[in-house]
Amino acid sequence: EGVERVLYHLPEVLKAKSENDIIWLVEGEKDADALTALGYCATTPPNGAGKWLDIHTEALSGATVFIVADNDESGTGERMAKEIGWPYWISDKVGEDANDTHQRVGLFRFSQSLLKSLNSLAPIYG
Repeated sequence: EGVERVLYHLPEVLKAKSENDIIWLVEGEKDADALTALGYCATTPPNGAGKWLDIHTEALSGATVFIVADNDESGTGERMAKEIGWPYWISDKVGEDANDTHQRVGLFRFSQSLLKSLNSLAPIYG
């Protein structure tokens, strides 16, 4: 209690926002780190996508945000993307998240899939 629950990599997120760079919103620190390793600005709410707070929306207000949703039973990331109206990418394999997909298909194919999705600005299944 009394701890502000800010977005993961918040300084980088604010820098990307100020430079009009894309911010990739994922469902966990492991996924954010995987995308950061690819050179993207990636973030996640603390404790996962189901813990979205108004301060997270405020931090991303006016930013170009693209959601990388987990393909899981809860459907939290995909549902959030649809509710907010942000474009998103989701793995074609049930049970996979961004890191799982990049491990399975390799960095190049994973990166290509994300960029293809971004270019179409519509949901793309990895």
